Amino acid sequence: MSWEEQITIAGVFGVVAIMLLVLGLLGERRRLPRNPLFGVRTKTSTASDEAWREVHARFAPYAYAAAGVLAVTAVAPLITGGGAGLVLGGTALGVGVMAFGAVRAHREL
Repeated sequence: MSWEEQITIAGVFGVVAIMLLVLGLLGERRRLPRNPLFGVRTKTSTASDEAWREVHARFAPYAYAAAGVLAVTAVAPLITGGGAGLVLGGTALGVGVMAFGAVRAHREL
């Protein structure tokens, strides 16, 4: 993987990690307004404003965990010189954490 590719990956994953951190913070504080782009979108979470806030409050720990995984994925290739396998593994783990958290938050409501 070239240096330019590593920098691009670090930037993209860094931005996504920050977005997940913001999602977690807003959700935990019940300050995330319902919107068409940002958040856990299920029939249950979009049923009412209260359901939206509750699902996102429950999703917050998973958003933090996924943000951490993706932040590590952002910098790992720069530190280790690792290739696509490292990035794909981190991506899969981060997406898995988000999916698991969304299902758990949805079902606990």
